[in-house]
Amino acid sequence: MGAFQFVAHLRPSRRAVLPAKPVIIEVASLLDAPCEQVWRRVTTAEGVNAELWPIVMRLPRSIESLNSVTPGGKPIGSLISLLGVVPID
Repeated sequence: MGAFQFVAHLRPSRRAVLPAKPVIIEVASLLDAPCEQVWRRVTTAEGVNAELWPIVMRLPRSIESLNSVTPGGKPIGSLISLLGVVPID
């Protein structure tokens, strides 16, 4: 089972008083596949694009998978756009 956790820090407005604690939203999916198979799929540009649609990420041709990228290492030069048309900086 995979899990995704999103933490939102809310700032109170002048009209409403909100709790100072962060709001935690968890999303989990049960997948009928081994973890290794799922990871191989989601770390490809095709897998990322399926997850982020309508945001599209284009990787350089030399990179087949995000597994080959070192976190904090040399930038890979991917292009990110909305619907594959409008660039997102």
